[in-house]
Formats: sequence, C-alpha cells, structure tokens
Amino acid sequence: MQLLKGKKIVLCVTGSVAAIEAPKLARELRRCGASVFCVMSKSAGKIIRPGVLEWASDLSLIHISEPTRPLYTSYAVFCLKK
Repeated sequence: MQLLKGKKIVLCVTGSVAAIEAPKLARELRRCGASVFCVMSKSAGKIIRPGVLEWASDLSLIHISEPTRPLYTSYAVFCLKK
C-alpha cells in the first residue's frame, strides 16, 4: 500500500543509539511510497556507516559535521522544494 506516495521526508540522524534504527525507518518509509532525504551528523557516522543510509533512502546522503537546528531546517526546506 502506498500511504505516503508523493510525500517528501527528511530523516535527520544524530549520534544516539537510535541511529541504528534509521536505515530500517528509511526503508519502511520508502516502501510506503515516500521520498526519503537523509542528513547525518559526524557523530552518527561513528554508529552506522553512511553507505547504509544511502542504500536505505536510495538517495545521496548529506553529512553535517556539527548539527544545528538551522542547518537541518535549511536542508529540509531545500529538499521539500525539489
């Protein structure tokens, strides 16, 4: 079922233990029809490999060395305008 068909979702992953669930979440969102854009902090890269999120979202990954709310917000607005 394509419940999220045509929807755009920005998945921001930071360095917490929950980061290991991000690829599963991205795949499920894609299965429901959404386009998933991933943003990953440097600390998240210590927990999961960037390539895993690229595979899960089927899109290029954006790395942010120091995550801040304005950067995430700016990227979300950029993705949603595509």
